Amino acid sequence: DPVQLRLISQEPGGSWYSYGSTFGEIIEASEGEHQISVEVLPRGGGMTNPVAVSQGAADLGFVSAAAAVWARDGIGEEFEAREASNARAILGGLQLAYTTIAARRDYVERSGLTTFDEMVASDNPPRIVLKPAGSQVPIMANYMFEALDSSLEDMRGRGAITQISTAQIAQMLRDATADVYIENAPVGQATMSEVTLTTPMVFVPASQQVLDHMAQLGAPAFEMPAGSYPGQD
Repeated sequence: DPVQLRLISQEPGGSWYSYGSTFGEIIEASEGEHQISVEVLPRGGGMTNPVAVSQGAADLGFVSAAAAVWARDGIGEEFEAREASNARAILGGLQLAYTTIAARRDYVERSGLTTFDEMVASDNPPRIVLKPAGSQVPIMANYMFEALDSSLEDMRGRGAITQISTAQIAQMLRDATADVYIENAPVGQATMSEVTLTTPMVFVPASQQVLDHMAQLGAPAFEMPAGSYPGQD
């Protein structure tokens, strides 16, 4: 009998949206006992997808290795009492995603703040743009803030956080209504590529204190190859 699979990815602009379309085509073109069609669900994100699959709202979904473990074990408020106990990993190692901190070059030059630690500690912190809830980016950002004795809630209370859809991020940076963009994605991700091609950006370093804290949470340090994006040396 014909089989329809629901594949949850992410909204347009993220790498998983491109993956979803590609995997949908690959699955539909496969030959076997069943004729398979794929409905790609262009929503969700790193924190939504494992729960959606576990609860049966989707049949397949993309998730990072770290978030898969958090979902399986019920770690963090996003997964507390919502463990993805009915989800199984079937394929991995598809990409290396980098958690990056990019700032508008004119903001760095004007403020004199050149590191992430300095920006978080500043009495006048930058306007930081993040993906909305459902993505793992706010979770990763919160862990980085925690390493510096702050938090996403604290930074939000200081007026430093805006969470918007991926499609709006590049425009905000172009319009100088945001100063810093935190992302978690492989090299070549659509939004980061657009941002760096349309706005002069610099990639901001984090301290070893932040890197060590992130490693404990399943995000070990890697070196992104020089020249992966304009302004990233």
